Amino acid sequence: MTEGQKTLAFCGTALLLLVVALVTAPRAPRSEQDDLRGQLLFPQFDWKDVAQLDIVEFDEKTGQASPFRIVKQTKDGKTVYVIPSHENYPTDNQDQLAEVVVPLSALKVVDVVSTDMRDHGLYEVIDPEERKPGDKGVGTRVVIKGSDNKDLAAVVIGKTDPENSNLRYVRRLGEDAVYLVNARLDSVTAQFDKWIEKDLLKLSTWDIKKVLIRDHIVDITPQGPRLILRGETLLEHNDIGDPRWKLLDDHGFDRRGNPVPRKLAEDEELNITRLDDMKNALADLKIIDVSRKPAGLSADLKAGEDIFNNQEAIEELSDHGFHVAQWGDQYEIFSNEGELRVLMKDGVEYILRFGGVVLGAGSPGKKDEDKKQDKSPEDEKKDAESKTELNRFLLVTCQFNPEVIEKPKLQPLPEEGKKSAAGAEGKKSDQEEAPAQPAQRTEDTQPDEAKQQSPAGDNQINKQEADDKDKKQDKEKDLAAERERIERENKREQERYEEQIKKGKQRVQELNERFADWYYIIPDSTYQKIRLSRADFIKKKEPPKDETDHQDPENAQPTVLDEFERLKREGVEAK
Repeated sequence: MTEGQKTLAFCGTALLLLVVALVTAPRAPRSEQDDLRGQLLFPQFDWKDVAQLDIVEFDEKTGQASPFRIVKQTKDGKTVYVIPSHENYPTDNQDQLAEVVVPLSALKVVDVVSTDMRDHGLYEVIDPEERKPGDKGVGTRVVIKGSDNKDLAAVVIGKTDPENSNLRYVRRLGEDAVYLVNARLDSVTAQFDKWIEKDLLKLSTWDIKKVLIRDHIVDITPQGPRLILRGETLLEHNDIGDPRWKLLDDHGFDRRGNPVPRKLAEDEELNITRLDDMKNALADLKIIDVSRKPAGLSADLKAGEDIFNNQEAIEELSDHGFHVAQWGDQYEIFSNEGELRVLMKDGVEYILRFGGVVLGAGSPGKKDEDKKQDKSPEDEKKDAESKTELNRFLLVTCQFNPEVIEKPKLQPLPEEGKKSAAGAEGKKSDQEEAPAQPAQRTEDTQPDEAKQQSPAGDNQINKQEADDKDKKQDKEKDLAAERERIERENKREQERYEEQIKKGKQRVQELNERFADWYYIIPDSTYQKIRLSRADFIKKKEPPKDETDHQDPENAQPTVLDEFERLKREGVEAK
């Protein structure tokens, strides 16, 4: 082999080794090229421009993915975020959206831990929409779009770093690289109740003034629904009173609907424990789902005229446990389970109407979207178990009741005429009590001394008149000042009263705007605490703690002292 051939062979071998080295050498992660460490994962993300949020959670126990969407809408000139999967119910938990969006907009890369897609399961960043049967390590998919429908962020959120709970593994959709970011993302959830204001009534037990329990049923007759009243009980509440609850009125109804008074028996009393449980359940009333009401119902639940021409709406109401029935000269919505009225100190009166039962969450009219998916027998069994949970429909409305607002205590104004007359009478009486002055002598009959004192007497009279005039002016000023003071206080009292009335009415309007369109779904366990029958809140009196049981002497058990006396009588002691 010539030298030239040897040289060519060496060059070929070197080139081959170089190719092998390039192929087999570990690849540097793309982050080293771009060096994303310390940079924002989504630098163009402005959280104020969020128009849509999609979250897909995966439950490995059930093998199901739970999609959830929030959309930005403009309603009555206001920007709101609604939940399309729940008939556009508003996301009235104001903090939840910020707690999700703001941290995602600020995701900063700490490190690049892998660029191999085979590691996605290890870091739990498998896309739930691309999972395969048997996949382990499925993450939570989050896609945020702006007003132009372009992605602001698209990411799969994985597990928390085992050594630092403030660090999380994430992956941008469509990429293989797995990043370690510095962020707490526990608020990212597809659970409906996390996005709404679960505290339905927003009331404080301290502010409950009165509770009216109305017990009635709706009888369905060929002529239509007919309301049958069975009883009403009015209770007064004072959280610092003794007792806390007082029975103000209690009556049943005869067949004609006339009230028939009922009284507590001598051995009966209010069951304070059950009433307190009801009060606390009201303050803690949580909703688990919602369903939109039919058109034709106003915020105060009086049926509009168009509802009578909407058989579908009437049937839907009936399906939920509510009926249109006549009350006086108008028609209203009543439930077959009665209602509860709760009057607050600010005049807001909540009216709770309890409807029918529902298994699981959702309206009986909703279609089961899960049926569209093919499920294993095990998944179907789990679904069936979740839908056997008993819940209850609830309608809520409010009205303003001014009876609890303290009326202004207006002071009467002093009357000038009476004051002047009294002053005149006093002056006249003073004059009558004064000794009579002798008649003035003529100039010829007056002695010289009297003539010399006459000018001084005139000065005295003039001074008295001036003093009287000053006193009168002072009294008038005092009277005017007193009137002005009382008028100011009366004005403040009147303004205080009118302001309380205004606030109460405004509060009612705000609450009715919130409640107007919805059936609420509450746990049946909560319903059982709130919806009390007369037998629930009235019980037999308990005997006083210091009262001893009266026992039959023949059957009474002997005491130690009795036994000792018996032994003495039998002569045991003498022995």
